[in-house]
Amino acid sequence: MALPLDKLELIDVEEGLLLAENLGTVQRRNGLLTVSWERGEQMQELDELFTLVVRAKQNGELADWVNLGSRFTAAQAYDRDQNRIRDIDLGHFSAVHPGMALYQNVPNPVTSQTVIPFDLPEDGEAIIELYDVGGRRVMTIRDDFAAGDNEVRIKAGQLSPGVYSYTLRFGGQQLSRKMIVTD
Repeated sequence: MALPLDKLELIDVEEGLLLAENLGTVQRRNGLLTVSWERGEQMQELDELFTLVVRAKQNGELADWVNLGSRFTAAQAYDRDQNRIRDIDLGHFSAVHPGMALYQNVPNPVTSQTVIPFDLPEDGEAIIELYDVGGRRVMTIRDDFAAGDNEVRIKAGQLSPGVYSYTLRFGGQQLSRKMIVTD
């Protein structure tokens, strides 16, 4: 993936299903991000591999500036079940809806149960997904929520001890945070 460093600054690369060890660092200072990853199970349509956090240095469209290429690593995905090469797409998301927020779960680390608070800008269906450190989705909560303050409760017994990320999806936007579950 190529980033034009004259047009934008790379602030961070946030883990999703891909962890830090899957993301190359050698060429980052040159605006190139390489990725290599293998996963045995099928990906879901909205699975997020990673998120680039960038700051524009000039006006323009991010979709016009960031592109996939095969200079260092082939821009390909392989479908083992059907033994064929699959297309890879970039998803471009703008800033989240005003009024949408995802807060840190309380308590964290999780002991007996935890609450994940979040705000929505309008009524509608929202999805909260939890992923383990291997990038496997371990829980999905899908429900209709009202505009404003909301929360979901999760009992510690529903999750094994470890580090998890949780993602709020609403109206084509998403926010993520991490939590720890202890014994």
